[in-house]
Amino acid sequence: MGGGGVALLAATATVASMQLRKAPAFDKIAAQFFRSRHYSVGFDAGAVHRGLALIPATARVSATSALVPHLAARPYIYQLPYVADADYIAALRQASTFPLSPAELEAQAAGYQASGHWQVVLAQGPLLILRRTRPLPQPTQRFSSAGRWGRAIPPADREPDSSGVSAISSLAPATNPFRP
Repeated sequence: MGGGGVALLAATATVASMQLRKAPAFDKIAAQFFRSRHYSVGFDAGAVHRGLALIPATARVSATSALVPHLAARPYIYQLPYVADADYIAALRQASTFPLSPAELEAQAAGYQASGHWQVVLAQGPLLILRRTRPLPQPTQRFSSAGRWGRAIPPADREPDSSGVSAISSLAPATNPFRP
């Protein structure tokens, strides 16, 4: 099969998968870029863009799949349901919510609001923006650069080498937490 035949086969398989795919929360219209309805929305896109402008450019954001490309020019962008250390959550409720179903997205958003850790910045039309109000807990120091098991290496464990620089004589912890 020549190069043209392989390209035709690949194109046919791609279009067929867009037509026949059946997956939970999969929005067929969002994948069918060759149809005109893919390019129409039932809401004010300009209002959504103005709402997204409320999110600082340096903020870490977790967003629904339809918003991720519009927020991608930032250091940290996550796709919902992954929130991690995001400062903001941006959800477009009248577009593709994949991989969440619309009901799952609403339940997750309600859970964040009820937790007291997130505040509504904007809830206008299909756009919901939440801002984290409480900082994340500090990570444990157990495996920090202070030394194994998170304890600082006391000066007594350091011995100067011939150049006068202190070297660590032993990295073994005083007690091993994995042994009784």
